[in-house]
Amino acid sequence: MKNRFLLLILLVCSLLLTACGGIYLVKDNDDSFIGTISEISETENGIESIIIHTDEADDIAVTIDNRTYFCSYVEDIDDSEALGLLNEGVSVTVSCDGRNGTVNDKDGNSIKAYSALTVGITEIPTDSN
Repeated sequence: MKNRFLLLILLVCSLLLTACGGIYLVKDNDDSFIGTISEISETENGIESIIIHTDEADDIAVTIDNRTYFCSYVEDIDDSEALGLLNEGVSVTVSCDGRNGTVNDKDGNSIKAYSALTVGITEIPTDSN
């Protein structure tokens, strides 16, 4: 009888662990976007938000905070230089931690905003002059 009870406890624990892992795998709040910076909003403390024209032709905003990591996927550009190279026209890939309200663009349009975890530069436009 004692063995059956222990076996039942072991089975229940196994099912609970499996269920917890399954819930974790299904839950995915991480949103990623690829596009070109169309607008940057700055305050005296630095960049506050970036509006990105995505490859899907939608504009999204990403808010920047002290958790945001800036990096570069461009050859010969260090991650430490990435923040200083963010300008309109720069192509980026952004990993976000879910929605964060809305941001108004320079024309007053309300854009869906996300909290940026990582902003990676993928291409910097070159002057054609």
